[in-house]
Amino acid sequence: MAKQYRKREIINHILKNLQEDFGLNDISKANYTQIYKACAKYVQSELYELMVQTEKKQKLERKVHFICMEILLGRSLKNNAYNLGMLDALQDACEDLEVDINKIFIAERDAGLGSDSIGRLSACYGDAAATIGVAGTGYTIRYEEGSFIQKIQNGEQIELPDLWLETGEVWQSKKESEAKIVKFGGEVHEIWQNDALEIAYKNAFEVLAIPYDMVISGYYTEHTVKLRLWKAKSLSKDNLDNIKSAEAISKKLYNDDITENQKEEKLKQQYFLVSATIQDICKKHKDIYGTLENFAEKNVIHLMDTRSALSIPELMRILLDEEKMSWEFAWNITTQSIAYTNHSMRQNSLEFCSARTMEKCIPRIMSIINEINRRYTSMLMAYYPDDISKINRMSVISDSRINMANLGVIGSFSVNGVSTLHGELLKNHVFPDLYSIYPAKFRQITNGISVRRWLCQANPELTDLISSKIGTGFITHPSELHVLAGLGSDKTFLENIGKVKLNNKKRLAEYILEKTGIKVNVITIFDVHCKNVYMHKRHFMYLMHFLSIYN
Repeated sequence: MAKQYRKREIINHILKNLQEDFGLNDISKANYTQIYKACAKYVQSELYELMVQTEKKQKLERKVHFICMEILLGRSLKNNAYNLGMLDALQDACEDLEVDINKIFIAERDAGLGSDSIGRLSACYGDAAATIGVAGTGYTIRYEEGSFIQKIQNGEQIELPDLWLETGEVWQSKKESEAKIVKFGGEVHEIWQNDALEIAYKNAFEVLAIPYDMVISGYYTEHTVKLRLWKAKSLSKDNLDNIKSAEAISKKLYNDDITENQKEEKLKQQYFLVSATIQDICKKHKDIYGTLENFAEKNVIHLMDTRSALSIPELMRILLDEEKMSWEFAWNITTQSIAYTNHSMRQNSLEFCSARTMEKCIPRIMSIINEINRRYTSMLMAYYPDDISKINRMSVISDSRINMANLGVIGSFSVNGVSTLHGELLKNHVFPDLYSIYPAKFRQITNGISVRRWLCQANPELTDLISSKIGTGFITHPSELHVLAGLGSDKTFLENIGKVKLNNKKRLAEYILEKTGIKVNVITIFDVHCKNVYMHKRHFMYLMHFLSIYN
């Protein structure tokens, strides 16, 4: 059950935070960013208290850890106030304080933790896990900059840096005592001592991964999910090149991989995330149980896309090098712990990395991948002794390139497509050869949206209309929305939906007029693009323009 929040309590906390953080005793002298931060600080303290309670209750439960290069949470204040059951009381408090709650909400910038739809799906995953009480933790990088702020001036797109932490840092709690060291480059030496293999690093570039924790709230529940963000920092305090190189890892998300330098930066960023994360998961497990031998019984590591596939050799590295397990035992634990979701079938999204780049940047991981590939292809030779081309298609390394998607399939117990159609395409077109060997691994669990954010918060008028017909059960059980299919002949209901649509279009028309000076006809069909225009979209628009000229 959600806590009952009182208007007076909220007002007291807002005024107290404004005085403590900004030295303001009069709210009329505060700007909306300051008022937002005062509200957020109070909500965050409530969430943190719930997180502490959740972690105590779930200490011995099996944990789900989801790793993604992008987790697009959106704005946190309104979402968390809604989930906590605080939104109405906060609205009342703002009215008494004579401030506009909507201006407070828009003072917050979206959390710049990525740029793609994968990040939105990951955020929905965390929202659902918190709501149903799954013992979960999300992991990503604490990017200093989001993708970019888009402005259109004189018909041209202007891209400005998105410094989202100016309003996002209030939701984060720094945990420097839990920092991890991630090693890049250098030389790796295998030393046999007393019949045991010791791995020695020389001249490695060491980067400190500092964790910052955010809390993902569940809807009307005391359960939460922790989101751990990693910031990169150099261990060297006087080597400027090392400092710049380390800080660049968490500066912004690297998507381009055209030049060799871009490929290295992208690979370093991916390994930084998975190495810090897998170290963190293993340490927390060992602190409780004293061993990693039961790791698979108590942990599932969910790779939310192919870019986190290096989690597989990184877990092997810890089990082999630090826990001194045999290869067979370590591989058994790894493949029973890792689950892989493939979000895209585009060739560039399947992630390929040159063996030379990986050898240069993360040599120990390259040696483990070599051994994974050697053992795996030896097994394939027994299946297909006369079909080398098929073995190359299925292997982890082919033509001096690492196939990260194949690594994700081979090193996991579950391979998921994000819809029924996508799952079938994975089996029949993307991984048909691997599916022939591992049919039981493949499944198709549809990724949905967060109905509480994208219906209940975004469209409260429609939410009220639906609730009046079918009740409020759909808020936590979206499948109940299927009941609406039976209302297709209810003329009154359909007319009311039309009224809701028109009211929303009027609101949008007012916003467009305010921001651009353009007046739009609310009777027309609105086709809205709600996203920054990235390079590939600009290329598409150029092509459409060429076609219009040609026609």
